[in-house]
Formats: sequence, C-alpha cells, structure tokens
Amino acid sequence: MTSVLYPRRFEIYRLEALGDDPYLSVDEAREQYEQGGGLTVVPADQPVSWMLDVSSNSHRFTVSFHTAQKKLLRRVMWEQTDGMLFCRRIADRFYPAGEEQIPLVDVITVTQDISTDGVLELTVQTPGEDEEFTQVDGVDTSGLREAVPQFGQWHPLIAASRPAEATRVGDGAAAAAHALAAQVRHAGGDRVAMFDSMWRIPADAEVVVRNVEAVLTGAAIDSLPLITRGDARIVPLAAQLGTPTGDPRELRHRMQLLADGIDGACEYRAGRGIRIDLARTGDDEVAAYTAALREANTTEATWWEIDQAHGVTLVWTGDENRGGLTLALHVVPISWVSERRTRPAARWIDVRWDPTEWPDEGRGSAF
Repeated sequence: MTSVLYPRRFEIYRLEALGDDPYLSVDEAREQYEQGGGLTVVPADQPVSWMLDVSSNSHRFTVSFHTAQKKLLRRVMWEQTDGMLFCRRIADRFYPAGEEQIPLVDVITVTQDISTDGVLELTVQTPGEDEEFTQVDGVDTSGLREAVPQFGQWHPLIAASRPAEATRVGDGAAAAAHALAAQVRHAGGDRVAMFDSMWRIPADAEVVVRNVEAVLTGAAIDSLPLITRGDARIVPLAAQLGTPTGDPRELRHRMQLLADGIDGACEYRAGRGIRIDLARTGDDEVAAYTAALREANTTEATWWEIDQAHGVTLVWTGDENRGGLTLALHVVPISWVSERRTRPAARWIDVRWDPTEWPDEGRGSAF
C-alpha cells in the first residue's frame, strides 16, 4: 500500500496539512491512536486522493475519496457495532457540469443509509428536482463489515470503501449516478416480518418541510399525510407498528436519521430549535399544549417559529423497546409554543394519533 502521513491538522477543502510542523511522526500517531485519540490519515502521494478520519476512541471511521481537482467523489462512514466496523452511510457525488467552480446544488448525490438488519434508505438528490427516497429491504450486509484496524493496517478499510470505476465528471456522470441508484434499488432480497413493523413517510426530510411550508400558505397538498386535531395539524413521519421484533435500536436509528434531517431543514429556515419543557404546567396555551403532549406519551419535542404565526414541532412519542415509537411534525398556532405570545387557554387540546388506526391510504402517501 502507498505510504501514508498523519497530519496534525488538515484542511478538508484544500486537502492540505496545516502548520509549520504539519505531520505527526509514526510513533506519535501510533500513541495517539492506541490511546483513543482522533487521527487523520492521508496518502503520501500528491494530490491527496483519499483521506481517513478516525474519531475519538475509534468509534467512527470516515473514508473520503477525491478527484485530482480536490472535489469529493465519495464519503463512507463506518461505525463500531458489536466489536466490528459496520458501513452506515455511503454518499456518492457526480458532477455532470464538470468540476470547475460549480455550486453544490449542481451536483448529483446518491446517499445510502444502511441498518444492520438489512434495511437500506436511498436518497437521490438531482439538481432542479425533489429528492427521491426509496427504502430497500432485505439487503445482504455480509460485505459491509470490517475489523477495527490495528494501527497502520488501513488498506482493508480503504479498499472496502473505494468506489467502483464510473464516469463521475462531465458527460456520462448523470447516467452513471442514476445507474448506481438503480443498482442499489435492486439490491434487496426477501422481506421479513420485522420490516412490516415500521412505516416511514416515503420522502426526504427537505421535501417534507418544503411541503409543510406550502400547507401553511394554504396550498392544497392532497398527497401529504395529514391528521387534523382542531387547530393542530399532525404530519406522521414514522411509526413502529405492532410488537417489537429484531433489534429495536436499528428501528430507532432509522427514525433518528429522518429526525436529524427534519431538524436540519427547520434550523436552516428558522434557526436553532427550542426544546419544550414537558413538565411545564399553568393555565395558558403553552401549558395546555404541553399537557396534550404528555397525554400523547411524548418523550421529546422541539419547536421552531415559521412565518411568525405558526409553530412547527418535532415530536417523539413511545418507546421502541415496548412498541409504539412514533415521530411526527405538529403544525400549531404560535401561541401554543411561544412563551412571549401565549394567551390564556380556552379549551382542551388533543394531539394523540394511533398509527394502527390511521387509514391505509394515508400510510403510503408520497409528496
């Protein structure tokens, strides 16, 4: 394998080590790695074609591949699971317009989020189009595990992460991106019962939030899963159906990926979310809404102000170990969440919903 270097600090956009003494010695790097410190590994050859980033305590190994012009081609994230590394995410980029000074919005991205139980979530982002989401079940994960490397033994992980040869830049890049996506969609196998125990909205987080914004303007979105409870509108995002089977941690992991995406999309529009104190009491509408959340078995809720008149709340309820874990967005009057704009409560609020009683035609709706 090509000899490697261990930067003390590394600028990921220019792919350059920083400082007057930019590299650790091999002995310094070995000691840092074996004591659980983070570590960056790059090839000694220039330009840098790949980079390995190791988190503290070797919990996560992230491998990135780059073009000679320093554009990102692929990023692969491995996490320690049961003493092995498991490939959690593969994000591939394609540059149909070429590499020179193009904005990220002109890049096609094909992202695979993978669970140890064989469920893969595929998201394709194409310029000028809505993100395309597909869940692939029954994926063979036997080739997605690697041993945690001993110091210096980086080659197996780099090789396991390396992308297949394909046109990534210029003419043919778009076709290569969609060919990769099609290959992933057909990688599934037989469904098993545990996959039927979870429903997830068949849309990317950005698409969900964009359509919620459209609803707030009065636009009719017939395919948006929507439950109305008085002045509250509930958008179901994911639900655990029936008795827990398999590893409930993986189901929670998939819901968390969606929740993180929703959180990021809302933060981009409205700033950092505000956590709701679920123990709050009183006689105003914030207290009434908080009581309704407790009645719905809410474990966590975060809200953002949208258009000064509405609160959008990301709500977790239930427990994946007992069954009944759900994730939803609530669209409510701003007086229900803002301490500055609340008012005396005039009525009881109900935001409960039961996924097992939700009409079948709503469960499969896509934007």
